[in-house]
Amino acid sequence: MDAVKAPEPPEGRTGLNTGDPRIMICSCRRAIAALFVVACLVTPLGARALSLLDLNAGASFASGDGNLMFSFEPGSIVLAGALSSDLSAYTVLVLSEGFQVIGPMAAADGDVGVLSLAYEVDAISGTLEGATLTSLPFAVGSGALAFLSMSASGLGDLVNAATGGGLYLPHDSLVAAGSSTTVVYSSLQLLTLGAGQLAAVSLFEQTFGIAVPEPSTGILLLSGLIGLALLGGRNPQGSE
Repeated sequence: MDAVKAPEPPEGRTGLNTGDPRIMICSCRRAIAALFVVACLVTPLGARALSLLDLNAGASFASGDGNLMFSFEPGSIVLAGALSSDLSAYTVLVLSEGFQVIGPMAAADGDVGVLSLAYEVDAISGTLEGATLTSLPFAVGSGALAFLSMSASGLGDLVNAATGGGLYLPHDSLVAAGSSTTVVYSSLQLLTLGAGQLAAVSLFEQTFGIAVPEPSTGILLLSGLIGLALLGGRNPQGSE
């Protein structure tokens, strides 16, 4: 008996039903995995690593260049929705002027996810003069949204975003004269409205600029103070 041959798909089409929700879900999972691989590739080598678990316990750390101090209060990290509640799964890398967060920050197939954090930044020397927010946002589907915001008191607000409709803003920065201290509130919101949709941020980093006195300015100031001290120590002319 001859084997029964499976019917060929119509010309111009494949046997893959791209509208099948199961296939779209698998595609979303593969996209999430690919985003995490990209995040690992762009991670600075040799950066000191913590986790959100450390920050939520009230950790403090200095920036890589030693000019900034970041302080977190206990309970300052909030995770909700589709995001994993395992704080140790989110890596925090210390950068020269700030820090970077990498982890499973993704929502798909009608889920939502929220991550918020609050902390204080102190300039060890000089004053804060600006901030930068950079991320790798990703969205698939007309209702998908990945939105990351950062508000620094005395400096201003920054936004990163990506939508399934084509909006892509992975970088924002500002320059503003500030004080030596700022309180920062950051929020990540991931929204999907149905099967086959994906919203993710594989990593984000927050950095700060500082204004420090120029070396020449410091030298001139010191020279002036020394000159005044020498003049003040002399006796007036003609006095005994």
